[in-house]
Amino acid sequence: RYWSSDVCSSDLHADYAMGLNNLGVLYSEMGNYKAAEGYYKEALEIRKKILGEEHSDYAMSLNSLGSLYHEVGNYKAVEPYYIESAVIYEKILGHEHPTYAYSLNNLGVLNSDMGQYRGAESYFKKALEIYKKKFGEEHVDYAMGLSNLGDLYSEMGDYKAALPFYRESFEIKEKNLVGSFQWLSEKQREAYWVMVSGMVKNLNEFAVVAHDTLPASTQLAYEDR
Repeated sequence: RYWSSDVCSSDLHADYAMGLNNLGVLYSEMGNYKAAEGYYKEALEIRKKILGEEHSDYAMSLNSLGSLYHEVGNYKAVEPYYIESAVIYEKILGHEHPTYAYSLNNLGVLNSDMGQYRGAESYFKKALEIYKKKFGEEHVDYAMGLSNLGDLYSEMGDYKAALPFYRESFEIKEKNLVGSFQWLSEKQREAYWVMVSGMVKNLNEFAVVAHDTLPASTQLAYEDR
């Protein structure tokens, strides 16, 4: 048995790039963003060289760097990475693929954080349509898309528009929790509780700011909870 460096070198470099990306994730979670940036950039360059600029791993590296800059609030640096990543995913996976929808969702969050609400609304609605078509209207990703639109309209002060999105999102997540909780692993249960707790927190905050103009928001936040 033997191996040829000519044949295996690309695979080895791809594995090395994945290791660098994983280190970037680790350091980002530790709050060491400078180190994370270095690992992400090195992984990006390797993937660009050996895989090309139309590969899903290259798009993932772009998204990783964009997410890092997003986390530290460097919004101007984020957008080019998110956009290029989304363009690649649409080209190689199609405009109805969930991964493309996740890219649109990231762009929606970014636009919302930048106060560009109409742009955010467009991205969120496109992502929601893909979730609906691929997963149906009882999937947690569809519920997430509804919640994102609720958050957006709430942030814009349009509480009446936000309310039905929050209500439908909560009902879907609650139904999923009741139906599948007993089959989840301990780790999955913890992750689900974190998600639900965050959602309840958002609903409570929504009820506080919207109560005066939309009393029904209080009912949504506290009924049967």
